[in-house]
Amino acid sequence: MVFRNINWSGGVNIDGEWVTHLRLADDIVLVSCDTTEAEKMLHELDQQGKTVGLKINVAKTKLMQSDGLRGTTVRLNDILVEVESFVYLGQAMNMRHSMEEELNRRCRYGWVACNSIKEILANLNDPAMHAHLFNSIVLSSVLYGRETWSLTKKEEQRLTVAERAMERRILNVTLSDHVRNEEIRRIIQFRDVIEEFKRSKYRWAEHTRLSDNR
Repeated sequence: MVFRNINWSGGVNIDGEWVTHLRLADDIVLVSCDTTEAEKMLHELDQQGKTVGLKINVAKTKLMQSDGLRGTTVRLNDILVEVESFVYLGQAMNMRHSMEEELNRRCRYGWVACNSIKEILANLNDPAMHAHLFNSIVLSSVLYGRETWSLTKKEEQRLTVAERAMERRILNVTLSDHVRNEEIRRIIQFRDVIEEFKRSKYRWAEHTRLSDNR
């Protein structure tokens, strides 16, 4: 209802369409070419929100801008805190187009997931169930949001190294056991992290080809 009463112009031109904001429930990103326009949009959103009893939490509202705009400010009662990156819908975003922070987060969540099922897998003697749990819990944690990633070979290698380490942890195989990764891959049914990443990218590419923007 709030956005129906706002008629923003400007924003950023992406493939011929002007994008002024992204939103999912109350997670909202305003997109602008300059801070003057951004501040105006923010105040308009604040005013429209108040008409239906909604209020912007200024403490949780952050400003992220390109290097050319550094030093400029946006106000909503107080000056918004400027950040180098922020997490939106579960993914770390930044203006450097760097995947480093997000890959750090994904690997960290992957290890948390790996450790959460380690004891369960230790009591199972079913390779298919091992694979199902690893693929659905651990790999999904590592690859969350993968459809929008653009990885270098070095970044792909980093994910591969992380997955191989997780496989060894689950199988309780250490480097001192002198078991090669190829041998481990031969006896398990875990999906390969990079193959899964690329499959998802291809599926997403097909989806974005739909002419009605679905």
